[in-house]
Amino acid sequence: MALVTERDLKDQAHRRMTRGDVGGALDTYKQLIVMNGKEPAYRLRHAELSQRLGREDAAVGSYRVAALLLSKGGRLAQAKAALHSAVRLAPKDLSLRRELKELLDAQSGPAFSGPPVLGADELETEPCLLPVLE
Repeated sequence: MALVTERDLKDQAHRRMTRGDVGGALDTYKQLIVMNGKEPAYRLRHAELSQRLGREDAAVGSYRVAALLLSKGGRLAQAKAALHSAVRLAPKDLSLRRELKELLDAQSGPAFSGPPVLGADELETEPCLLPVLE
């Protein structure tokens, strides 16, 4: 049995999307997240596909984790965009609004020195968890 690589799975997801198999592509992105849980692009794609299938809780969770990963990598504008997408899906979720406010405050603060939102201990474990995958 051949070893399946990230590239193979990305190609498979693309083929499934080309055929209109959104559910199959979503399953493939779940596999990619399990394989490499620290890649924010997989979480963003999972969120988009979940949203298309009406799975808003899963989409919000993936946008939230993507924002965490992006902010950890210093990609604050993209993290902010991911949180905005999550807030659009769950406008009554106060914790999302708080995370977005903390990100904006940290980004505009005079002495910004690192990723906002969570403490260092949480940053190392949070992205590997898969609580929102359906």
